[in-house]
Amino acid sequence: MRSALRRWLLWGGMGLIGGVAAALLVAWSGIFNIAASAGHPHWLEAFLAMAMRRSVQVNSGDTSQAFLDNDLLPLGAAHFHGNCAICHGAPGQPVNPTFSHMLPKPPPLQENASRWRVRELFWIGYHGLQFTGMPGWSGVGREDEMWAVATLLRELPAMDVKTYQSLASGNTHMDAPDATTLVSRGMNIFPINTCDRCHGTADAPAVSPHVPRLGGPSRAYLLRALREYRSNRRQSGFMEPVAVALLDGHLEALADYYAALAEPPYPHKPVGDAELGQRLAYQGDPTRDVPACLSCHGQPKRADVPVLAGQAAPYIKQQLALWRSGGRQQTSYGQLMGRVAKRLTDAQVDAVAAYFAGLPLRDGVAEVPR
Repeated sequence: MRSALRRWLLWGGMGLIGGVAAALLVAWSGIFNIAASAGHPHWLEAFLAMAMRRSVQVNSGDTSQAFLDNDLLPLGAAHFHGNCAICHGAPGQPVNPTFSHMLPKPPPLQENASRWRVRELFWIGYHGLQFTGMPGWSGVGREDEMWAVATLLRELPAMDVKTYQSLASGNTHMDAPDATTLVSRGMNIFPINTCDRCHGTADAPAVSPHVPRLGGPSRAYLLRALREYRSNRRQSGFMEPVAVALLDGHLEALADYYAALAEPPYPHKPVGDAELGQRLAYQGDPTRDVPACLSCHGQPKRADVPVLAGQAAPYIKQQLALWRSGGRQQTSYGQLMGRVAKRLTDAQVDAVAAYFAGLPLRDGVAEVPR
């Protein structure tokens, strides 16, 4: 019995070594054509597709509870159009021919998204896929952002061109260029990286209560935030790809522009105990070692600390949730806020967000309590 087992182990080991040696020989010989233009044999294509689908199904099983909210649709559409549609197409926009010749070919998601569960789409977008051109999410820890894209993908198969373009363009107003403009500047009928896709203007608020209100915060704070995005010290899959393409002069010009902008508030009714929020803002909670919010975020204050008055409650709660989960720890500011946020209860988070969101604005500028 033992002798037979030893023989089987010996032959099995020799077979394994022989198989590895054969694989190395084939790889070294160069006879396997790795050109994308050659395509995959049908058996290999079927095997890879099966392996990918099963891996996604299994590994996405422990995905946290889905955060799907129609308020996220404009953010998902804006990001998708600027970063995903070039490979996967979109309503009214076919897949770019360059990327349609990748191997494997990126699937047109308006046709294919419905074949996946939402949690699977989230998992693919957040983690990426090996052996394909699909990258992981660039904002580490920003699952909230990927849920915005997942929300869009859930609706994409049934979305018409007009609805998609309205969501993806946000607050932008761009007319079709004439021939001279096309020749000298190229195509700009539909915006890709304009700030107005998501953020507020002098005439309209941000497209979602999950987007910060940029009109009103100081130039110093806005410049610090942009630099942190560009240097990867503040995580955001939405903002990092935009900020990294900006020069120092661009950052300064944007900070000047938004610091002077009178932006209307987002029409979102805050939910929470505003009286408790006011106590936290002025007095903090000594029993939990929580300082008063306005000790830093009121006036006078450091120029590079943000004003909270007038920000939408979902945005404030989202940022506090990031700090409580250990995100935004790459700067001294983030580390300080992380310690404070972790001491807050859920009720206190709701309350402080409701209080600051409910503070009045004058001419589009938040009235900061003194």
